[in-house]
Amino acid sequence: MPKVRHRKKDGTIMHVDIHSCPREHLGEDVIIANIADISDSIQAE
Repeated sequence: MPKVRHRKKDGTIMHVDIHSCPREHLGEDVIIANIADISDSIQAE
């Protein structure tokens, strides 16, 4: 998944990296997502 910008409730922007994958859990189809704040890495570039 791409690196994207997310607007927080207070209006500030944070950069996040999103990874997701479909899985089955207790017989139900679900999506597991990992969202990481990469704002510091982006700012260092």
